[in-house]
Amino acid sequence: MAGRRLAWPLRIKKTVAQNVQRSALPIMNAPGGNSVIHDSIISKGEDTRKIKEAMSVLLEKDWFVDVDEPEIKKTYHFKTYTKVADLHNLIAVRCKSENHHPTMITKYGSLTVHWTTHHPRGLSNKDVRMAQYCDEQAASIGTVKSDDAVKCKPEGST
Repeated sequence: MAGRRLAWPLRIKKTVAQNVQRSALPIMNAPGGNSVIHDSIISKGEDTRKIKEAMSVLLEKDWFVDVDEPEIKKTYHFKTYTKVADLHNLIAVRCKSENHHPTMITKYGSLTVHWTTHHPRGLSNKDVRMAQYCDEQAASIGTVKSDDAVKCKPEGST
């Protein structure tokens, strides 16, 4: 138990240091839709200009850049769990043919998709292409606003 108490402040210090480092790279979505994509998060060998242009379009469509990973991510909301599963499965099938796989977090009324390229590390054209595919498929299934998504309720509640 004492070891846990000692570890907790160390985690806080690490998190504070990461937050300071993160703020030095202005690559998160900024108010008003203005975003700066720093070159350091783009995979080596990629056309930086093309990735930045495509990313600016994705950021306007509610994608977010995570500085620590680096990755792009988005959460889609649906009225039914089966629609969540449908999008998950459509993405999974396309991933096999593209040989590029995301991290997906499936919840009762939402699916969060994270894209990144591991080798070379950063964001690549594959990430952009697959993010665009996710948006197309989600639109065809029918997304809803977060407040309208199905929520998990206790038995007997209405």
